[in-house]
Amino acid sequence: MVEGLISYGLAQWLPTFFIRVHDLSQSQTSMLMAGVFGIPGSIGALAYGKWFDRLSHRGFQHGIWMVAFVTLPFFIAGLLPGDLLTAILLFIISGVAANYVIGPPIAMIQTLSPVQMRAVSSAIMMLCLNLIGMGLGPLLVGVLSDLLTPQHGEDALSKALAFFSLVGLWGSVHFWL
Repeated sequence: MVEGLISYGLAQWLPTFFIRVHDLSQSQTSMLMAGVFGIPGSIGALAYGKWFDRLSHRGFQHGIWMVAFVTLPFFIAGLLPGDLLTAILLFIISGVAANYVIGPPIAMIQTLSPVQMRAVSSAIMMLCLNLIGMGLGPLLVGVLSDLLTPQHGEDALSKALAFFSLVGLWGSVHFWL
């Protein structure tokens, strides 16, 4: 559920971040988002999926451990520099790893559920993930940005996104455990 919360919260506010912090137009932002997160994310989902399958042959926990602690440092580092090129390079690294987090939990639910319950289990997981993610993710980032505005002014959104990303550590710990 944490991955949905973070994914939807960040996905809704990242275009605004690029427009406010790096003075990009909407069309430049959309091309940047596609190039930095869409294409590398698709490649990462396929590559990490293969890697996850390989690790899972040694034991299911090995594949799940792969999910923990990979993308957050690069993503947070991409939010903080004032240089657009540095931010793009850091976001590409995190963008490759960003889209693989949903596959392993679905695979885990499929593996742990009885055969007759697999479809229902996955559907319930996706319902909860989307309700929590879409309902709370963007709202929490916006509230956090508003709370940080008096102290950080123009940088409030980037600080809010960085702090919000730290929530991912909680999910990473659960994947690790």
